[in-house]
Amino acid sequence: MILPTYEFQCACGVQFEKRAPLSERRQPRRCPECAELAPPVPPSTVSGHFNHDVTGPGPQNTGIAGLDANIDRVIGQSARQGREVIAARVKDKLEVMSDEGVSGDRLSKNPDGSYSVLKPEEQAVHKRALKIHEKAGEWKRTKRRPAVS
Repeated sequence: MILPTYEFQCACGVQFEKRAPLSERRQPRRCPECAELAPPVPPSTVSGHFNHDVTGPGPQNTGIAGLDANIDRVIGQSARQGREVIAARVKDKLEVMSDEGVSGDRLSKNPDGSYSVLKPEEQAVHKRALKIHEKAGEWKRTKRRPAVS
């Protein structure tokens, strides 16, 4: 049987640990230096280990209901905030498209997250990049196919 470890602080200044049954956790222990009785003190660190079975793709039960609820809440808040950011970006993009009378492929996303219409020289570079990307995709597809005899 493994006993929990408790911390004690002696009047001589020595802090030490002793193992004891839970029922004896509040009883003073003899100091290893001066042999006086030292009272228990709150632990300076707490550690734990949870063994749980994986039950599916959702968040797992850690054994601490409050922690599980907080993790679920944080995940939910993050998802909600992400959806709000995406919706705001789509709205901004649609407004620029409507105001400027252009399609989405003529827009550029700026570092600050706003959108602007591509200048003619930027559109030409974009078209060249798309052609290069298309040719690279074709090359990759043909290189992956086994030779047919």
